[in-house]
Amino acid sequence: MTGGTRAGTVRRMHLAVQLPGEGERALPPDFDAYVRLARTAERGLFDFLLLAERPPPADSRTGQAPPATGPEPLTVLNALAAVTDLIGLAAAVRPGGREPYALARRIAALDRLSAGRAAGPASAVPELTVPRGPQGRPVVIGDGDDAAAEVAVVTGAVRRARPGTRVLARVGYVLAEEPGEEPGGVRAAGPPPPGGPFADLFAGPLLGPPRALADRLDAHVQSGAVDGYVLLPEPAPGGRGLDAFVDRVVPLLQERGSLRTAYRGTTLREHLGLPRPVWKA
Repeated sequence: MTGGTRAGTVRRMHLAVQLPGEGERALPPDFDAYVRLARTAERGLFDFLLLAERPPPADSRTGQAPPATGPEPLTVLNALAAVTDLIGLAAAVRPGGREPYALARRIAALDRLSAGRAAGPASAVPELTVPRGPQGRPVVIGDGDDAAAEVAVVTGAVRRARPGTRVLARVGYVLAEEPGEEPGGVRAAGPPPPGGPFADLFAGPLLGPPRALADRLDAHVQSGAVDGYVLLPEPAPGGRGLDAFVDRVVPLLQERGSLRTAYRGTTLREHLGLPRPVWKA
């Protein structure tokens, strides 16, 4: 099995991590910090890491958005391709300010350089007349309303625009420092927004000990509500960091059979259980 959604009767959970990106305040201090996060996610056998652009807020007096600061996502991902082996590399970038064909070529180049581990938005993953990588075409990543998305990252309500799309909820978390702390299980930091029985995923960071957090995350996957999660770790020490999740929660998910214990394929499509595109002759 190469990253499918089931192992026996247990649905397979897909995991990703979103690294702080352009326009965000909590940027890693240097490239070495990105490398550490990427290698930690790969140690946890995550499907992919996501680097997104977020435009900085507009100036309240002028209404104008200031120039973006921080690292450019595709530049960082190309560099991370050289220091990782199997984890997928996804860029949520906006065409604004870029020539669309040049952006598409850069994502296609990332796919080739990483041996089939790239993903990008639909606008940047057209069929190009360039040599194809091992996965045929970069995976298309979007939101729940994006009909072209092969992976939909949802943030406020669970939506699946078409069958076969992998739906991943973007969630934050804080692990209790010691086993037994927070004995009541997982609670959300804020009130749940409207949106049905899965709204607790989007009510702020989930707070609780590792086993209770694993229970909550796995329950939504086994129910079929979502296929997995894009985690939002904070670089702070303690239970907010990615190391804490990989060391304390990943083993619990593997015990249940809902998370892989080894990569079975080499491309992002294989991790996600997505078919390789069929091209017209």
